[in-house]
Amino acid sequence: MEKITSSLAYWISVALTFFGAMTPQDFAAYFGALGVVLTVGVNWYYRRKSYVLLSTQLHQQHLTNGDISNVINR
Repeated sequence: MEKITSSLAYWISVALTFFGAMTPQDFAAYFGALGVVLTVGVNWYYRRKSYVLLSTQLHQQHLTNGDISNVINR
């Protein structure tokens, strides 16, 4: 148990040292970059789902070129 608590204390002190040395501009830059990464991930996930849905619909029924372009270009 002592090994776990001492290891946890060391990691907490490292984290506090890291965050203590950061300026507000650093926080803003890191959170902004995190927001960009999350936005790209969410957009990729849902765009991929729409392509899979389109592919499924193509195999189940006949879609016109206009229907396909409406899904791709939305």
